[in-house]
Amino acid sequence: MSANSKKGKNHRYSASNITPDLVAIGSHTKDGDYDNYPSEQILEASATEIVAQLHSGDLQPKDYAQQLISHIQANEKRLNALITFEPKRVLASIKTLRQYQKNRECLNGLPVVILDAIDVVDYPTTGATPFLRKSYPKQNAPVIQRLVSAGAVILGKANLHELMWSVTSDSAYFGPVHNPWNTTLLAGGSSGGSAAAV
Repeated sequence: MSANSKKGKNHRYSASNITPDLVAIGSHTKDGDYDNYPSEQILEASATEIVAQLHSGDLQPKDYAQQLISHIQANEKRLNALITFEPKRVLASIKTLRQYQKNRECLNGLPVVILDAIDVVDYPTTGATPFLRKSYPKQNAPVIQRLVSAGAVILGKANLHELMWSVTSDSAYFGPVHNPWNTTLLAGGSSGGSAAAV
């Protein structure tokens, strides 16, 4: 993703220039709280760049997840990108970096948002329709199993057009997904929540 920054709108943040002092935005304060404003560099870094930082130990899995959680909490009310989002569950599911590396889980705790049409154990698969809001799958979809086995962490389930039958992501039950750049507009779809979450 291109970054609109002091370095120019076409500058890409690489793993080598996401510096430890900037990724440490999510570190604890004396009261045990986290900063609510993640580093711009962290938010604009690609998954590949974040995984490299996690692998090197410059960024800790739980700190990074907390930064994303804080960002979601600050923006979700205006975007409505997620149907299911449970921060405590997310944080409880994260291992230490040493555990990920010992188990050879190459994603090292990378948080991912999953479209709410894909089965994830312990999460409802609603398809953005009220008729499926209590539909809990007994097993992960194959793609989810591969992600989790590789060390991914489920951050939440993304909103979408009801049953993926159209292109607006305006769900009558869960509400419309708003465009992050102009919240008077819809995000489009059918996977509007996934787009807005990015």
